[in-house]
Amino acid sequence: MTSSLTGKTVIVIGGSSGIGAAVAQAALARGAHVIVAGRRLASSFDNGLRNEPVDVTDSASLQRLFETVGRFDHLVYTSGPSVRAKPLSETDLDEAQDNFDVKLWGALRAIQHALPFLHEQGSISLTSGQLGRKLAAGQFIKTGINAATEALGKQLAKELAPRRVNVISPGVIDTPAYAGLGEEQRLAMLAKAGGGLP
Repeated sequence: MTSSLTGKTVIVIGGSSGIGAAVAQAALARGAHVIVAGRRLASSFDNGLRNEPVDVTDSASLQRLFETVGRFDHLVYTSGPSVRAKPLSETDLDEAQDNFDVKLWGALRAIQHALPFLHEQGSISLTSGQLGRKLAAGQFIKTGINAATEALGKQLAKELAPRRVNVISPGVIDTPAYAGLGEEQRLAMLAKAGGGLP
């Protein structure tokens, strides 16, 4: 198979499940050398994927990851917590801060540590969601994180050129990210999203 990813090295942080796992498999199928990095992983090879441990809340852990991998071409950051919808009055703000620390600050930490190793013509892909642009009851944490991620992507695209920076908003995808929802709420959300498709 001829592909623009043949011979390229792709790091997927948060690639052990959900969208990240799908991205890792797709990159592998297109000829890339793929490193899947996540908190619950140990260094290993599995079905053509190289697994490496990383804690995105720890700068030293990120530095070790990029030093271990060396030069690479594409960074995909999909790490993010499962956030239960709650109004502000019922939210533990320390938990909310932890969510920002993984999804937003984790992405910034990862990018900062990646830059010395990322090819000059390489790319960075971040993930966001509809809640960066639409409001939903009890979703102020995801709304804030996604809106900040989208603004960050625009700024970094200018600052880091010629490297490309993109923010992908995939819409509603049934992944473990929605584990914080009750089953009835999750199924209703998926049905509503599906009902809006042509």
